[in-house]
Amino acid sequence: MDDSQDTAPIPDTAQIPDPTPAGPPESGPLACCPRPRDGSAEVPGLLRWLAEAAETGTSEEHILAGACDRLRRAAVPVDRAFAGIELIHPLLDGQLYRWDSREGTVSRHDLDRFDDDQAEWEVSPLAQLHETGSPELRRRVGTNYVEGEFPVVDEAVADGVRDYVAFMLRRQGPHILGENDMTFLTFATRAADGFSEAALDRLRASVAAISGAMRLATGPRMTYALMETYLGRNAGRRVLRGGIVRGAAEEIQAVLWLSDLHGFTKIADEVDPDQVVPLLNAYAEAQVAAVERYGGEVLKFMGDGLLAIFPIDGGTGAGDADRACAAALDAAEDTFATIGELNRARDRRGEVTTTLYLGLHVGRVYYGNIGSPERLDFTVVGPAVNEASRIADMAKAVDKDAVVSSAFVDAGPGSRDRLVSLGRHALRGVRRPQELFTLDPKLD
Repeated sequence: MDDSQDTAPIPDTAQIPDPTPAGPPESGPLACCPRPRDGSAEVPGLLRWLAEAAETGTSEEHILAGACDRLRRAAVPVDRAFAGIELIHPLLDGQLYRWDSREGTVSRHDLDRFDDDQAEWEVSPLAQLHETGSPELRRRVGTNYVEGEFPVVDEAVADGVRDYVAFMLRRQGPHILGENDMTFLTFATRAADGFSEAALDRLRASVAAISGAMRLATGPRMTYALMETYLGRNAGRRVLRGGIVRGAAEEIQAVLWLSDLHGFTKIADEVDPDQVVPLLNAYAEAQVAAVERYGGEVLKFMGDGLLAIFPIDGGTGAGDADRACAAALDAAEDTFATIGELNRARDRRGEVTTTLYLGLHVGRVYYGNIGSPERLDFTVVGPAVNEASRIADMAKAVDKDAVVSSAFVDAGPGSRDRLVSLGRHALRGVRRPQELFTLDPKLD
């Protein structure tokens, strides 16, 4: 992580009441004891404010800005500050926050997990802290600052900084999150004499609390991101709101989306193993993006298959089924168009291509926690799910991209003109043959 990232500032800073009084009490047993002018009395107030900020859901930006403001009150002449927090996130390596006294606001930069920033990291003070395991690094103009050692310090000095100190805080113990579970904090001053030893002591007394408060602010957001990534947006939120009891399920009505890739078993046998996962990711991404764009929720991946739902009015089915069916067809058409573009690009690169076959059905299902006490899965179960699977199998059998049930057409009459009949078909495990439909090719 580096504190030289370009970011966009946010418009305001923290406005949490400061538990430390602005001046000495006017009366009472301490009225005769004025506050020390060296700022040391401000540090306990800063620590109390950080604890309160952490517990009241204050954002990371506001915590850093508020901490810097209170450090300045404590006679710590901070002019620039940076915080870098390592994340457990599927797309982000970390988040970087930067504060400058001349602006008074904090900017945030998301550090993409796939950014190629290794060269910049390797010449940073933070990399040196990481490599040496030292908790602190200081560079002061006129003492141990050497131009060219750290480009980010050179940039700070060119901006008038005279003293720069960096801290690394690493979580210890058995419950480390991520590879390193670290926070970096840096502080710089433009004061001619740099940080005094007393000011450095106050910084050292504050950095763990600043780091802890920012981590607490980051934690819930990252937890939601992980739960939504692995369980789906709605299921993840339900779990985090307490829907974790085994067997706790509700009956809902939904459009069911069940798909598989054509010929995946043969593809997996013939291509290099290192191409299998990228192939699955590419075709899954086309579906997930479309399903979520039109209000659906992906519940799980099953090998090369995908199960998703478009809930109908919370399960009541009152007046919302037509919309859900139209949304599912929109998502299907979007998916097949994206896969067409994907396959043309893969063909140009000489990569194997495929497509998917899709079953769409409407039915009542149980939506909730299924499994053992030690391992629960948030999913949908019921005869309608099994029927959707048979409909997807029929799409493969009749060589159609998508096959739609008669229950779907009944629930979404507004979409009937987008479909053509395939006639009546018997479905394995389903008592009566039913009329099935597919996307009207004239609409392609």
